[in-house]
Amino acid sequence: MIIEKELAETEIQALADEMQKLSAFSQLTKDDLFFFCSIAERVSYVPDELLVTNGSLAEYLIVLLEGSFSLRFKRNGQSEELIRLQKGAITGVLPYSRMSNHSADVVAMEHSRVLRFHRSYFTELIAKSHDLVQVFVSVMTDRVKTFTEQQLMNEKLMSLGKLSAGLAHELNNPASAISRSAEDLLKHLGNVSANFQRVSSLQMNSETARKLEIFVKDIHARKLAPFASALTRSRREQEIVDWLEDNLFQDADLVAHVYTEKGWQVSDFDDLLSIIGEGNLTPVVEWLSHVMITDQNVHEINEAARRISEIIGAVKGFTHMDRGQGASITDLHQTLNATLTMMKFPIKSKNIRVDLEFNDKELNAEVRAGEINQVWTNLIDNAIDAMDDGGTLKITTNADAKFVRVQIQDNGAGIPIDMQSQVFDPFFTTKEPGMGTGLGLDLVRKIVYGHKGRVILNSTPGKTVFEVCLPLKQH
Repeated sequence: MIIEKELAETEIQALADEMQKLSAFSQLTKDDLFFFCSIAERVSYVPDELLVTNGSLAEYLIVLLEGSFSLRFKRNGQSEELIRLQKGAITGVLPYSRMSNHSADVVAMEHSRVLRFHRSYFTELIAKSHDLVQVFVSVMTDRVKTFTEQQLMNEKLMSLGKLSAGLAHELNNPASAISRSAEDLLKHLGNVSANFQRVSSLQMNSETARKLEIFVKDIHARKLAPFASALTRSRREQEIVDWLEDNLFQDADLVAHVYTEKGWQVSDFDDLLSIIGEGNLTPVVEWLSHVMITDQNVHEINEAARRISEIIGAVKGFTHMDRGQGASITDLHQTLNATLTMMKFPIKSKNIRVDLEFNDKELNAEVRAGEINQVWTNLIDNAIDAMDDGGTLKITTNADAKFVRVQIQDNGAGIPIDMQSQVFDPFFTTKEPGMGTGLGLDLVRKIVYGHKGRVILNSTPGKTVFEVCLPLKQH
């Protein structure tokens, strides 16, 4: 960094001319700019040099005459660019601004020159040039708007990233199940021809075949009771293995688990043997095992496909892709369930228990469903972050003649009482640096207020409740 002070009058005039060529100052007189340039310092930077650091004292108003700078902040330990400043940009502290410290690192991207004006001269600047101060005030307004929009976008992208990771995980499970079952199904279908030949060559009259058909249907129609324990299941499977081996069946271990899963008992094999006779046991047992495996694979594929369809339905319900952007009568229970489905992965990853205490009837309200889902997403996400592994998320709903109420409760450490009045303020966050933008609850409040509702916080250690109150119908 090279600082040039006490410039000659000709140099000051040249700087004023250079500033006037910048779009922000093109309408100002050279007298206004001359005063500014006579007080300001001309500073040069080399590539990768820090102009200011995050948290450092904000002392200067800065005009970028040449080059470019990157505004960067840290998120999850990584430095990310928030915005790129080009020639003509105005940054740093501005007149009437309450800014006291820089909120980001500013790094030179190339050889750059700036004019920096110390804030101690702001009072004199205001007295000397109202027009120049007006330029800086306009910049301050635009900067707040741009920064807020950028941070809101970052907040939404963070939420989208979490939801995408969860969706990828949730979709991967049924997709893998379909692939695995389809491969298994192809393998067993390859044995159909050989099994059919063995079964068709059996010495079995029509009456025996009819009895076998009825017997198999009756067994498969039985309701299966779950095993009391893994040990009970293992014992049942070993009993079947022993019976098959006692009756000279080869490779009993390969089929015993299939019959165990389908609820067969040793007594069922005794009944089967009495129907088909000893000479037919091996081909019939092998044939039935392949039939049951095929049936199981088809069931697993159907269940996995149903799960994928359910997730897609939740995505559609969450985004309300089939609706316009206006308010409509919506069952808030459906929006809550859709949001919970979308957030199943972070909930499962922390082993969080979800207790739902929904009122018995539909919880209808006139809302913009896509926006309301953003409210649930932010509140549930905050609750998940606030809890340790094994926490409990409780969602309660109720309604009266005019309002519906949704309470989202967690049993985390709670929000300190001195911070509770600030949690809805823009950019305020109780999370670790880089873990949040401080705009989630601000967005929640704006959306709820936009629906003519209110959001209330009550927090004590072990119990934090956000209550969203919405009118049944907007006016």
